[in-house]
Amino acid sequence: YENIGSLLMHVYQQLMREDFDKLLFVQEMAFRQLYRLHIKGIWEGVKTLEKLYSGGEKALREWWFNLTASLEKNFQRKIMAEQLASHINNGHIYLDHMAPETRGHLLRVLCHTSVLSMEEAQEEAIIRLLDTIFTQREFRETLEHMTYDGSKITELEGRRLLERILDGLEARQYHRKLRQWEKRLAHLDALNAPAPYGQAIAGRTNGLRNIA
Repeated sequence: YENIGSLLMHVYQQLMREDFDKLLFVQEMAFRQLYRLHIKGIWEGVKTLEKLYSGGEKALREWWFNLTASLEKNFQRKIMAEQLASHINNGHIYLDHMAPETRGHLLRVLCHTSVLSMEEAQEEAIIRLLDTIFTQREFRETLEHMTYDGSKITELEGRRLLERILDGLEARQYHRKLRQWEKRLAHLDALNAPAPYGQAIAGRTNGLRNIA
């Protein structure tokens, strides 16, 4: 179990290398288990993931079923969104090397709105998650996985969910990031070649803040 963090990093690097296309060397079930384990670590607010899989595949599958069942109940979503935002904003969890399925699930929960909630903490957490995205393709894949259970929606639906909750300063930050992604993509297109393997990973310490 002590190698799970390294495995997450390796799989993410391969996703980057393949422009977030499906990885043929990983079985689909194994990939689901890996990103669900990452999600569990974030939900539980832990930095290390090694002990989270000690119960094996069955325990993780049951945890995922209970989580998604709870999220189907509208009265629980507000509390769960606030809890998730708190874990993300405290800075003590493993937000690196997230698959689009991982990030998409988290964003979907954080996008829950209610009449009596200001949602500032949720908006801050959303911006923190967006800061972990490095390419436009990764962004599109994340938008398409903004569901509770890992299923897919359209990119437009994902955009609408984000734009519905973000306002004020967070909305300006969001649109500034979109311009940064577009600028970087134009630069890569001009080079007419993908970035060398590993180069994209090396400059990610501060997320998109490193992109001029």
